[in-house]
Amino acid sequence: MLSGDDPLVATLTSCIHSGDIAGLETLLAEHPDLAKERFGDTAMSRTALHVATDWPGHFPSTTDDQITNACWHACRAGQLTATQTLLAGGADIDWLGYDHLTPHQAALASGNDDLISWIESLSR
Repeated sequence: MLSGDDPLVATLTSCIHSGDIAGLETLLAEHPDLAKERFGDTAMSRTALHVATDWPGHFPSTTDDQITNACWHACRAGQLTATQTLLAGGADIDWLGYDHLTPHQAALASGNDDLISWIESLSR
């Protein structure tokens, strides 16, 4: 586990928050294990995915396709807050994505009752 104040973690976080895709790609090419490495301490640790999905969803240079793709993954992972943020940011709830599932269908597959209820309330 890396320390939360490790320079690599700071660079990773900065790239994600600023939308520096090229910088992030370079960083991960040079340090591929950073993509799955946990950082923080024994009380709380995170991964790069946590940094990306905890951020409010206002990434510079994030396209509608990327927002929709991220929304599908948030639905499949049962992440209500991330799904709400991504839909508010313009994600397409009817996009037919991976496994031939829409984000709504991916939410059903997640088993998260709160997310499922919220998604179903959108179609009422």
